[in-house]
Amino acid sequence: MLGMNVSIFSGGAIVLLNRFSPEAAMEVIQRHHVTVAQTVVPMNVAIMNHPDARKYDFRSLRMNSCTSFGIQLTEEISDRWKGLTGVGLFESAYGLSETHTADTMMDPDAIKFGTTGKPMKGTEIKILSLKEPRQECSVGEEGEIIVRGPGVFRGYLNKPKATAQTLSDGWVYTGDIGKVDEEGYLYFH
Repeated sequence: MLGMNVSIFSGGAIVLLNRFSPEAAMEVIQRHHVTVAQTVVPMNVAIMNHPDARKYDFRSLRMNSCTSFGIQLTEEISDRWKGLTGVGLFESAYGLSETHTADTMMDPDAIKFGTTGKPMKGTEIKILSLKEPRQECSVGEEGEIIVRGPGVFRGYLNKPKATAQTLSDGWVYTGDIGKVDEEGYLYFH
């Protein structure tokens, strides 16, 4: 959803692959002059490691946001990608199905590697201690990420017990571990 909504809203063209392969992705970027890509880091690494990667024309790319699934995005990976394509990578966001996908966003002009960005407007994020009594953690302290905002779901269909375990007073208890730094960036561990 993150990679499609802006294009749909703005009337842009979208090129979707039903299955990833480095060859197909490189061909699509070159043939359709893709300007913005939404990827997961293993896709970028597979393209960079492909023996024919330097034969493709990536000059149309202006932006490539990604998500760290399987491989954590590092500045080194971003720099390697920039060496191949001319644009660096940055972590797009953190979010859940229960909160409609984007609770934080990374500002492309204020990238902080190792984080998933800052909370979206209207979204609150807290870190709760893992031990009883569950209290809000201090800045930089690791605990459970909880989220409250306009995209929070109303509950799981016909599953009141599961809803009660996840949702309380408008807060989604994610089960994810993370921390927030002094600048408000979320670290998802």
